[in-house]
Amino acid sequence: MAGEYGVEGMGPYSAAKGGVISLTRTLARDWADADVRVNAVSPGFIATEKLRENFGYEAEIERGNADRQWGTPAEVADLVRFLASDAASFVDGQSVRITGTPNTYETPDL
Repeated sequence: MAGEYGVEGMGPYSAAKGGVISLTRTLARDWADADVRVNAVSPGFIATEKLRENFGYEAEIERGNADRQWGTPAEVADLVRFLASDAASFVDGQSVRITGTPNTYETPDL
């Protein structure tokens, strides 16, 4: 998400992520004639072991709750599985945000 919104104090990281978004679109165009689709996944806060440790987040995540700021690794895997499937045959050159609350990027409340 840093490539879309920028993160204070993390200019080089945000710029690199913005480059991934642009590269995704460019590669999609370059590979379209070969019937290769290129998409990127832009996750927000995903409750990996590392992030849980860094933020001290111990709560269980209820996937049925849409109003939350933390996602699960399984939810990211579900998105990747969709993008790799025939169901996503018309999705190309996209950076798909998986962030929970839409259009925001901020440190979640703990």
